[in-house]
Amino acid sequence: MPRDESDVLERLACLERENRRARKAVGVLVLVVAAGVVTAQGADRDTIGAQEFILKDKDGKHRGWFGVNDKDETSLVLYGRNEKTPRVVLAASPDGPAKLLLNDGDGRPRLQLLLDADGLAQFGAFDEHGMQRVWLRSSKAGQPRIGVLNDAGQAVAELISDGASPAALVLRDEGARDRLRLEVGKEGLPSMVLSETNGKVVMRLAAEKESPASLVLFDGGSERARLEVHKGGAPTLTLDDDGQHPRATLALDSKGTPSLELLDGRGGKLFKAPGK
Repeated sequence: MPRDESDVLERLACLERENRRARKAVGVLVLVVAAGVVTAQGADRDTIGAQEFILKDKDGKHRGWFGVNDKDETSLVLYGRNEKTPRVVLAASPDGPAKLLLNDGDGRPRLQLLLDADGLAQFGAFDEHGMQRVWLRSSKAGQPRIGVLNDAGQAVAELISDGASPAALVLRDEGARDRLRLEVGKEGLPSMVLSETNGKVVMRLAAEKESPASLVLFDGGSERARLEVHKGGAPTLTLDDDGQHPRATLALDSKGTPSLELLDGRGGKLFKAPGK
C-alpha cells in the first residue's frame, strides 16, 4: 500500500476514536445536567437558607443586617454612614411583641412603635436627648390615650377617651397630680374641674340637665357656693355652711323679680324678701 494512502487511513481511524470519546463525554454531561434538573425540581428553588444577611455599600461598610438577634427576635437593622449606629430597627419576638424604632444620627431614639404580647399598640416620640415626650396608647377595651411628658418622664397632660367620658383633657402639675380636667360626658354635657394639690376639687363649671350652666365652689372638697342658671333663664346663687346645708339663696325669677332667703342649719326660714 502506498505510504500516502496508509497515512490517510491512520488519520481517519484516529478521528473516529476521538469522535467516539467526544460522544461519550457529551452523553455523561447530558446525564449530569438531567440529574441536576430533576433534583432542582424536587427542591424549593425559591428558598435561600442563612442565619444572617449583611448588606454592604460600595466601600464595604455595613448598611443593613437581617437575622435573629441575641434576644431571639427576628430583626432588620438599617444603618446610616456610620455602620455602628442603627437608624431603623424592626424586630419581632417569637412570643408576639413587635417594635419599630427610628433613631437619629447619634443612635438616640426619636420615634417608636410597639406592639405588646396582648396586641396593644403604643407610639412614642422622643426629644434630642432620648427622653420620651409624647406617647399614644390604647387599652384592651380600645380606649385611646395621648400623653405629654415632662423632663421627669411624667405625663403632665393627657387626652383620654374612656367609658366615663367620650373625651377628656387632664392637666397635671410637676408632681403628676391632676389640677385641671376638661371633659365632655356621655350625654354630651361639658364640664371643667379645678383641683388642689391634695386632689380635692375647688371649682366645677358645667352644663347640666337641670340647668344650662352652673358654677360650684368647694372648700376642702365640700360644696360651699353654687351659681346656676335654670332652663327658664332664672339665675340662683346658693351659699352653704361647712356641713353643706343651704344657708342663703339669692334668686331672680323668670319675670325678673329678685328674692333673698336666709335659712338656719336645719333648713328653717330666718328671713325672706320679699316676704309673704
